[in-house]
Amino acid sequence: MDSVWTVERHLRGKRPEVIALSHRFIELAQACGPFTYAVSKSAITLKGTRRGYAGAIPGERALKGYLTSPVRPGQLRLVISRAKGRNRITVSVFVIVRCTVSDLGKALEWGQANGDIAEEITAYGKSLGQLGHRMLTDGKDIVVIDEWPDADAFNKFFAGAARMGEFLSGAGVVGEPEVTVLDAVDMAGQF
Repeated sequence: MDSVWTVERHLRGKRPEVIALSHRFIELAQACGPFTYAVSKSAITLKGTRRGYAGAIPGERALKGYLTSPVRPGQLRLVISRAKGRNRITVSVFVIVRCTVSDLGKALEWGQANGDIAEEITAYGKSLGQLGHRMLTDGKDIVVIDEWPDADAFNKFFAGAARMGEFLSGAGVVGEPEVTVLDAVDMAGQF
């Protein structure tokens, strides 16, 4: 077999819908500006002027893709799927939720003692496509940083998590959590 990998070789024998999604992926990349291909056995990488910024991996039933983020390379994911007969492209978003609590020590203690509630909420999030979840503190509030396929998925999660209210009240959250949805930006000086 030939040792040189090409786009055509990656697509050989794939389903028509995977080939169509691959072509659409390339069309969208072309609309963003010029690039060159760096094709290997593992992926089709698109290179800008300085580095590879996106890639595709044609599979048997789906096209997996990725974008490298200027914030943390490899953390921004591109998901291309076939949904209801049309192509859908989603770039993940980061959601920061700040919860003011009446007593941080008691909130953390309650959270540890009621881990089953948190695990149930997390499982629901994962079922909706949640990509990452971290809980932090600034010494005063509880801050949650999540990664989601899109803001709609997060909103569906937050509105539909059956035990969310129980968790928030048990942890002593005061008022409504402050929610911020962020998109990554391409700026010089990031790493």
